[in-house]
Amino acid sequence: MHYQKESDLSQTEHIANIPILFAKGLDPDKPLKIGSDNMIMGTSEFADMYYVGHDAKGTGSTRTSINSLEFQMQTLCMEFVTNKQGAETATGRAISADGNNSLLSAMALNLADTAALVIKTMAKFVLVDDLDVTIDIHTDYGVTMSSEELNALSKAYEEETLTNEEYLTELKRRGVLRAGFDIEDNLTKIATFKAQTAANTVDTDSSSSPSPVVDVSDAA
Repeated sequence: MHYQKESDLSQTEHIANIPILFAKGLDPDKPLKIGSDNMIMGTSEFADMYYVGHDAKGTGSTRTSINSLEFQMQTLCMEFVTNKQGAETATGRAISADGNNSLLSAMALNLADTAALVIKTMAKFVLVDDLDVTIDIHTDYGVTMSSEELNALSKAYEEETLTNEEYLTELKRRGVLRAGFDIEDNLTKIATFKAQTAANTVDTDSSSSPSPVVDVSDAA
């Protein structure tokens, strides 16, 4: 349908961009030559010649129809990568990567299960029993971060219903953090920084404590 509409629009624009030459009151027995080096003589006082062009008003509606069709096509494609579970209240649900599978993700997981079953079946033909087959497949297709989801994640983290590692994992999964961001390394650096800060605080408190005052009056 999109090809047909696009083809109709292209044909309409082609016709609309080529005006038609109209003439009246000319001698029909004389050949008509159009050009800058030719003069055309009319036989009537009402003789006239001009181009008749298409107003091309219909092309605008055709282009609008194509844009609407393309939007519907994009929406249909997004159905395959849109998570079926939306952002709820922070304490209303546990945010889980396994629980937010889109239609395309579900298809990929089913394909992985089928491939694992095929490999096990082929293994039996070569007398290999109890073969453990695990197929890992990437299923984070088109995961995006909306403002509602970001607020839900932040609130869940603040209320300590989401661990620091899971919070960073979800941010990375949704593209907020760069793809090469190392979560474990980041957590290790934070723990090291906190430990060093605590140690420095203890050292500062020890060095700032007043020295004991010795009373020498009794000794004298």
